[in-house]
Amino acid sequence: MTKKKDKRKRSEQNQGKTELSPDQKTEATSVSEAEVKEELSLGKKLEEAERLTEEREDRFLRLAAEFDNYKKRVSREFASVIRGANQDLISQLLHILDDFERALESAKTTDDFESFHKGMEMIDSNLQNLLGRHGLEPIEAKGERFDPELHEAVIQMASEEVGEGVILEEVNRGYMLNGKVIRHSKVVVSKGKEKQPTVADDSSETPDQQNQEPAGSD
Repeated sequence: MTKKKDKRKRSEQNQGKTELSPDQKTEATSVSEAEVKEELSLGKKLEEAERLTEEREDRFLRLAAEFDNYKKRVSREFASVIRGANQDLISQLLHILDDFERALESAKTTDDFESFHKGMEMIDSNLQNLLGRHGLEPIEAKGERFDPELHEAVIQMASEEVGEGVILEEVNRGYMLNGKVIRHSKVVVSKGKEKQPTVADDSSETPDQQNQEPAGSD
């Protein structure tokens, strides 16, 4: 009987130890609710981050596609402009080609060389003017100082008239297109006066040396 009472007491004591007070229950409930709210908040933040990532990825892909289309469009437009410019230049050159053909045809039936020469000069002038309107300009050479950015020296020659580094003659004319050199002028460049070889002066000898007879003479 005594043993049964002891067991009952220990059971009641154990139950008293594990049972929480109302304040403890309230605190535990509050902690649990806070953890749930925090988890829900983190879940929402994660969903928002995933949504923003998808939006930005989609925006990036759209921008990349638009930029690729832009490059292709610009490339097509540039090629079209080049073709149009070439077509315009060729159309204008055709008129000068007609003049050349007429001049050559008339040379077959006339002996008037002076008229033929004047006609060719006129055609050349028209050609130069046309190319000039499209940005072509000749490079000045003869009489100018040699500039490696504009000229190409094919030979150097001595000159009594001009100093060293001055261009004496133009072998092939050079040209610039819209300020850019497309062909250097081939030129002959002066290297200044020809240096004369030094000759010994007999007057520099002393009187004794001049009066001295050669060895072996009687």
